[in-house]
Amino acid sequence: MEHALTWFEIPVSEIGRAKRFYQEIFKIEMQDMVVNDHPLALFPFSGVSGALWQEEGYSAPQSGTRIYLTARENIDVILARVEAAGGKTIFPRTPVSDEIGWSAMFQDLDGNRIGLLEEPHE
Repeated sequence: MEHALTWFEIPVSEIGRAKRFYQEIFKIEMQDMVVNDHPLALFPFSGVSGALWQEEGYSAPQSGTRIYLTARENIDVILARVEAAGGKTIFPRTPVSDEIGWSAMFQDLDGNRIGLLEEPHE
């Protein structure tokens, strides 16, 4: 096993709204898919990836498992897009270590708490 994580799903109440939010903050295009009558929007990454998963009546818990998504650019740029798209910054860009880089956390439109990890620059 090369990675502890093989797949992730972020539950959302409205797939179209959530897809627009994540596409805007990360400047990506997500692919639509339906699995077992559940609409999904796939993140466009190879290797370990995941999707938004529409769940009727979904309400985010206040605590639970957290995932951290790769910030391919400065976290502050992404957090500005989060705020502009209707999300909320939970904690700002914060140094973790010289080897790991920086982290931050935001709340999406459904109340999910999503972490960001920005690797050190060379």
